[in-house]
Amino acid sequence: MKPRTYIYRSALAAVLIGGRRCSFPRRSDRGRGRLRRGGRSVAGRGLDPVAIEEILVTAQRRSERLIDVPATVAVAETAGGHDDQLAIVRIRQNGEDSLSLTLYRVDDLNGAIGGLHPGDAGYEAALHARAYHTTNGDTSIHGPGYGDFTQVELQHVNAGDLVAMQLTNNTSGDTYSAFAQANEVVDGQHVGHLWSYGLNTWGWEDTKGGGDRDFNDLIVGLDFTSASGHGWLA
Repeated sequence: MKPRTYIYRSALAAVLIGGRRCSFPRRSDRGRGRLRRGGRSVAGRGLDPVAIEEILVTAQRRSERLIDVPATVAVAETAGGHDDQLAIVRIRQNGEDSLSLTLYRVDDLNGAIGGLHPGDAGYEAALHARAYHTTNGDTSIHGPGYGDFTQVELQHVNAGDLVAMQLTNNTSGDTYSAFAQANEVVDGQHVGHLWSYGLNTWGWEDTKGGGDRDFNDLIVGLDFTSASGHGWLA
């Protein structure tokens, strides 16, 4: 059974692990929103960060058996294969540092941009030249803060675009690539800061050296179809 990750307007809601649906408990002390659980609509908005950590660690431990998708790049499968679309970025933060995320277009699954590869001199400038803009005109998406959720839309996404990410920890001043070869070296090996949970959902580690390796400091989901048409599903 492949994992299915549901990210709604207000939360990262549930993961199917080995055919069993695991839902995050709601926190009653937060505002109101709507989640769907087992086909029923449920009131509530905030999700317990501790529960998020537990469920993602469980999914991560079983991922070798469950997940078979590319770990670092999303392929933009837009509605009807149309170009110049909006893509929805849904973010849940479980880390305490100030974070920001940049999404950009690459040429292949290894992250190349015009002959430059992650870690090469000049790649950072090429990355920012390829960065997608949000509907607010920004190329950087600020994390919502510990335990919170945010949703933004990217402009001008074409069918088949290969979308990569870069995380900036504004608290420490460190920047981490989705591609390990561009990151710091520990014990002779480059450190990976991104983990794929499947279905265009990823988890980041926001600390130098890989932190606690639970990959839940920033959870990012990309949706290339829900904003199409009237955008009723967005």
